[in-house]
Amino acid sequence: MYENLPILRGMYFTMFQYYIITAYFALTVAILGTFVTDIILNWALHCTKPKNEIEYEFERSEPDSPCADRNDRIQSYEQSNDMNSEEDDIMPIERRARCGKTRCKGISCLNSTIKVLIIVLEILLALLILGYLDLLLVFDIIEGGLKITSFKFLLFMSILICLLIRFYEKFEPRKCTQKIISVVFIVSLPLIFALFYAQLTFIKGFCLCIWNQATPGLNHGEGHLSSAYTRSHMPSTCPVDETPCLLYVTLPENSLNEVFINFHVNVESCEGSCTPTLLWKEYTTGLDLQDSSNWNKFTINASDYESPKNEYSKRYIYTAYMKSLKPNTRYVFQITSSSWKSQTAKTYVYKTFDESKIVIVDGGDVGNSHITETMNKNTVSKIEMDLIMLGGDIAYDNNIAACYRSWDYLIKRLPQQRTDPVTGLTRLIPTIYGVGNHDMGINPYNGAKITHNANEPAFKHYFPQNTYDGKIPYGTDRKSYSLQKIGNLLEIYSLDTGYDTKMEGEQMEWMILNLERNSATYRFAQYHGPVYSACKQDAHFDHTVSDKGKKYWIPIFDRYNMTIVFENHTHSFKRSKRIKNGKEDSTGTLYLGEGNWGVKKPSGVCVPENADLHVKSTLDNNIWKVEVTPTGIIATAYNENNEQLDRTTIDV
Repeated sequence: MYENLPILRGMYFTMFQYYIITAYFALTVAILGTFVTDIILNWALHCTKPKNEIEYEFERSEPDSPCADRNDRIQSYEQSNDMNSEEDDIMPIERRARCGKTRCKGISCLNSTIKVLIIVLEILLALLILGYLDLLLVFDIIEGGLKITSFKFLLFMSILICLLIRFYEKFEPRKCTQKIISVVFIVSLPLIFALFYAQLTFIKGFCLCIWNQATPGLNHGEGHLSSAYTRSHMPSTCPVDETPCLLYVTLPENSLNEVFINFHVNVESCEGSCTPTLLWKEYTTGLDLQDSSNWNKFTINASDYESPKNEYSKRYIYTAYMKSLKPNTRYVFQITSSSWKSQTAKTYVYKTFDESKIVIVDGGDVGNSHITETMNKNTVSKIEMDLIMLGGDIAYDNNIAACYRSWDYLIKRLPQQRTDPVTGLTRLIPTIYGVGNHDMGINPYNGAKITHNANEPAFKHYFPQNTYDGKIPYGTDRKSYSLQKIGNLLEIYSLDTGYDTKMEGEQMEWMILNLERNSATYRFAQYHGPVYSACKQDAHFDHTVSDKGKKYWIPIFDRYNMTIVFENHTHSFKRSKRIKNGKEDSTGTLYLGEGNWGVKKPSGVCVPENADLHVKSTLDNNIWKVEVTPTGIIATAYNENNEQLDRTTIDV
């Protein structure tokens, strides 16, 4: 069960981990208490020992005791005070050792009994304190590099030195041992410093995420780990000799006549200022694709995105906002710049929507797993589609800036570039990106504030999906919800189930305003957390989202005749009945999906919430192919082997 206790953004404690952390701090407090007790005991011993301390060091022995002559000498020393160290050395070592083990008396006995225990506990305390400080340093480096860790680093080393000195005094070594410990002490400090520095070097730009097993890095089970250092030794996802290195299409509100063409460029690809130009022209039969001298052009400025500080490879992100396009028309374009060191000047094509038929592929919980690769290769790539809809938990970067490569690999592997049968060029398929917990790095309604800066959330910086006053807003100002309207045929509402924006209030009012204003034949909605869950017993099922959805959103869906709603998050598969007012109704909304594009199938049996309202509910990996025409809709589900799981139709 997930708790709202973030250790890193996007990473949450399970109940077991919560108990471990609680035990960790409980042990720290206990050992700290022992540490303080030891100090008090030492003070008490110092204050309460009588002047004649030797009397307490050995028990008065019987005449035949091995220590008898030793104790006689003590008495003699007390009387004559002329027992010197040379005389003391006359006593055989074996007997002296035995005498040293004789039973003690008084408070000195207590000190001898717990001395070893206190040393052990103090060592554990040192490890816990140093481990905790080290953890703070790690988080600082992950978040912002070395610049804010200086104080903690000095504190770390100071405590380490103090503890080493403390142990040095505690063991009270003899001369020979003293030399050995001194050498170890002198040698250990630079070694510790070197090891710590190596750790800092390795963890700078630390990325920890899940469902990215098919990406380079340290992968184990569901987890993926990399750092700026390890990534510097891997193939770049934005090479210098590829301009642009990433290219993909998103949609503004007027998706029939406008489009966002997004691309990335490595900073080192440019000589001087990097000012790319987009050349474009409407495609007509006989157009000379080799001669772009008379094509339309406009210069594009970079967005406000900045690569994470610790990265060895930096990039710019650009968006070309193309307007006034004709429906069902092909437009060819090139991206070029006089400042680029090398240019490929490849020609691409984008085709605007044809309202007579639109084919959509929908799914959620994608990732960069081997299952994702199989789904893309066997199923998605074989569908002739016009649009991709992704309903959250897309790249699983957890809103960690250093995990930006999760998005790079997802974009490169998503079958959103096809060979166009008419022009023979590479055609770009637009994608609508919905937001999920692993995109924003928090669970819904957990009270945490999402960081918005020059590289976080990458979800917003990478994917513009709305405009403000006819312009592209900066990444930090973009909304987590959007509307894409395709003429009079289709409206698509991509919503946020409480991660960056609450389900009620601003977002709900915005949705009502647009539903009142528009009147398309069909209305779709996609979001991450399900309202009518396919697997209510699953660890991913969130009752807050379900309850708020039924309170705030479902009445709106019913009132404005939402046609299909795509839900995700529980890593399962479902199709509901048509639902209105919480009951089956032939004029109601159809709920599909549940998010299982590329993640591992959960174990167990899927028990849907409101089972009487579901037609199918399983744990299969799946995507939906939705064919939309003015006369009706055909929705077909497939698994990763391109096998049909389900099929349903909706007539106008």
